[in-house]
Amino acid sequence: MEEIKKIAVLGWGSLIWDKRTLSVEDEIWEKDGPQLPIEFARISADGRLTLVIHPGSKVVPVLWNIMGCNDLKVATENLKEREGSSDINIIGYVDLTNETNQNGDEGICKSIRVWAKDKDLVAAIWTNLGANFKDKQNEPFSKENIIKYLKSLKLDTEKEAKAKEYIIKAPQQIRTEMREHIEEELGWVKEIEI
Repeated sequence: MEEIKKIAVLGWGSLIWDKRTLSVEDEIWEKDGPQLPIEFARISADGRLTLVIHPGSKVVPVLWNIMGCNDLKVATENLKEREGSSDINIIGYVDLTNETNQNGDEGICKSIRVWAKDKDLVAAIWTNLGANFKDKQNEPFSKENIIKYLKSLKLDTEKEAKAKEYIIKAPQQIRTEMREHIEEELGWVKEIEI
């Protein structure tokens, strides 16, 4: 009997609560993913401040799930589609079967590869959008400038609501420095369910 090749998808943001067309095996995401430097360092097209891999930031354990297919090309295409992109280059991966990787910092890919090998996976994929805060705001990425940006969204209540929702819905284990600062300064904290 041939062993099933399992491919993991890594997540830390909206992928967890809004899978859309993403084909995963389970509704519940595993919480023991690789430790990666994740931060709220990207401004999306709709104004949300989103989580991305951000080398140099605090490392946190990301979440993961098994893809609903065992073909790396199909899996990366599925994630690209979920992200609403036509550019396959926004998807990063490590492939343990031939020791290759795509679109990732070598150190980060190495960490993911070690983790994937420990989990008996053949590959891991992730959305590899980069930080763009400094480019979009023409200001340094800092705690002060993040708060200034989020406060500026009050002029557009729809953008502010989307930004707040994203930060509040982000998995609780993704405890970044910016998240803690945003919670402290703006009070954007998920209500504890009783």
